[in-house]
Amino acid sequence: MFEQLIAERESRFQVIDRIKSRLPDVPEEEVLHDVADALSATRQMKKANAKSVQTGTF
Repeated sequence: MFEQLIAERESRFQVIDRIKSRLPDVPEEEVLHDVADALSATRQMKKANAKSVQTGTF
């Protein structure tokens, strides 16, 4: 049982390592900035959509 859990864990980490090896080499700060921008844009759209529903201006 324990050996099976260890083997499954190792297999999962191999998948993660394979995914990470295919990602572009981008600085973490740039990724965080891009994510923050995307979140901000999404929140603005949701806020605008909520306003249009409240006012009836679709």
